[in-house]
Amino acid sequence: MTARMPATATALSRSDLPDRGFAAFLFDMDGTIVDSIAAAERVWTRWARRHGMDVTAFLPTIHGMRGVETVRRLNLPGVDAEDVSHGKPAPDCFVLAATRLGAAARASMVVITATHSHALATPHASLASYAGLSLRVDADGALRVMRAG
Repeated sequence: MTARMPATATALSRSDLPDRGFAAFLFDMDGTIVDSIAAAERVWTRWARRHGMDVTAFLPTIHGMRGVETVRRLNLPGVDAEDVSHGKPAPDCFVLAATRLGAAARASMVVITATHSHALATPHASLASYAGLSLRVDADGALRVMRAG
């Protein structure tokens, strides 16, 4: 499918990719923008096994609600999966993730519009897809996103 670029988004060209290194990349793939069901089920399967749960019975209960609600509903003794006081769209979860990765909590944002068949109003730079991008690790360990080829 071809994504249409909204007037408010800035389409990145070959020269517009950030020309700087990054300490880490965080991807917001909660199922709203990208179909992340398989990844979510893998993580929840590991979590359920670690807590001695019946994975087959548990997995169907995770969909359509926040993780904290899933955990609270189980009422497992001594288990609280809540790490931040304010969930998205507040930046708390991203700041915590950056901290745990040992990175400064600064962000550059790029919206990937591949799954949108309608205009997406965003003040952020956007790309139609990840196709044509590659990653390079600099000598100092910094990550750099580049156009492939």
